[in-house]
Amino acid sequence: HDFGRARQGDQLTHVFKMKSAGSEPLIITQASPTCGCTLGEIKVKKPGDQTAELYRFGDPIEAGADVELEATLDTGSKRNDTQVRIQVYSNDGKAPTTTLTLKASIQPFIVATPPYLQLGNIREGTEKTAKINFRTSNGEAILLSTDTTRKVPVPEGLTVSMDPVNPGPDGKSSQWAATFVIGSGAKEGPGGFMLRLNSDVELPQAKKAKGLTPQEEAKLAAKGAGKPTVYTCDANISYNVIGALSMAPQYISLGLVRPGQAVVRSARLTSHESDFDLSGVKVELVGEGNAELQWADQFMASVKPVAGTNAVDIELRLKGLPETSDGAFRGRVKITTGHPTKPELFLRFSGVCRKLAAGAARPGATKRPPAKKPQQPVKEGLKQAGGGK
Repeated sequence: HDFGRARQGDQLTHVFKMKSAGSEPLIITQASPTCGCTLGEIKVKKPGDQTAELYRFGDPIEAGADVELEATLDTGSKRNDTQVRIQVYSNDGKAPTTTLTLKASIQPFIVATPPYLQLGNIREGTEKTAKINFRTSNGEAILLSTDTTRKVPVPEGLTVSMDPVNPGPDGKSSQWAATFVIGSGAKEGPGGFMLRLNSDVELPQAKKAKGLTPQEEAKLAAKGAGKPTVYTCDANISYNVIGALSMAPQYISLGLVRPGQAVVRSARLTSHESDFDLSGVKVELVGEGNAELQWADQFMASVKPVAGTNAVDIELRLKGLPETSDGAFRGRVKITTGHPTKPELFLRFSGVCRKLAAGAARPGATKRPPAKKPQQPVKEGLKQAGGGK
C-alpha cells in the first residue's frame, strides 16, 4: 500500500485484506515487521459471516475465510521516499512467506538548507562566518532550541547561535538561521560540528499518549524509550584550519624491510604565505625524545624544491640496514623552517626490519640456479638397477 505524500511524524495506518484461498485450513505462525512499522490486530471473517474475530497465531483458518491485518507506518524518523515490510509466515506449501509493504513519500517537518556545509580551508588566525537556514515545510511558526539531551562538544574556536527570522510576539517563526563563526582561536587541523535542534511541536504519537492510564503510559514510555517526542532536525558543518605551514603526510611508515633493502619516502611541506620563501629549509635526522637514532648512518634526509609551487619535498632515504639488523626502528626528521610562528617541525617515521630466512635471496637479488655436479663416466658391464640382466 502506498500512502503517497505524508508529513513527517504522521502515524499512517492501513488494513491489508487477504483471503485463505487454499483447499485446506491455513495457519499463520508469525508476522514480523521491519523497523518503523507496528502491527495492530489480525482479524478473520469466516465464509458467509461478516463478524470479525481476533486471530491467534497457530489457529487454523478455514478455506475461503477473509483475513485482515492492520499495520502502522511510523514516520517520525523517516524522510523522503521510504518503505517498510511485513513478513507473514504460514503453512502454505507453495508460498510459506508473504511480503506486505507500506510506502510513503515523507515531507520533513523541518528542512535544513543546506543540511551539510563544507567550508574548506580556513587560514589559522582568521575568521569565517557561515549560515544554515531552517524552515517548516508547512509554514508553521515554531520555537527551535539546541538538543541538550545529546550533548555534542563544540570545537575550540567555533561559536554557534540560533536566531528566528521575523519572529512573532511569542518569539516563534517559520524560519530560523544558525550562524557559525570559526574564529582566530580555532586549532589547526580538520574540524566539524553536528547541530541538533528540537522544536516545541510534539510528534503525533506523543499527543496520542496523553489521557492514558499510568500503566499504559509506563508501557508506552518503555516501548519508545530514547525516541524523540518532538520534531527534530540535524545539520552538519565541517572545515579545515591551515597554518602558515602545512605538511602532508605528518608521519611516514617505511613498512617491513630486509637488511640491505633501500627505501625512499617523502612528505610535502607547503607555505601558505606567498611572501615566505622555503629555500632556506634545513633538515636533520634525530631520534625519538632523548634517544639516539638507531642505525643513523644508514638514513639520509634531503630537501627538494617543487617546481611551480611554494613547497618543498622532505625526502627520507633508507640506504640499507646491516645484515645483523632485526627489530623495529623509529626516528624523526627535524625540519628548521625559519618561519617566526613555526620555526621547527618534526616528521616522524618508523619501520620494522626482519632478517632473511636461511637460504632466502636478498631483496632485488637475482636467484642463481644451483651449480650442476660433474657427470661421472658410466662404467661398462654394470647391470641395470633392480638386478636385470
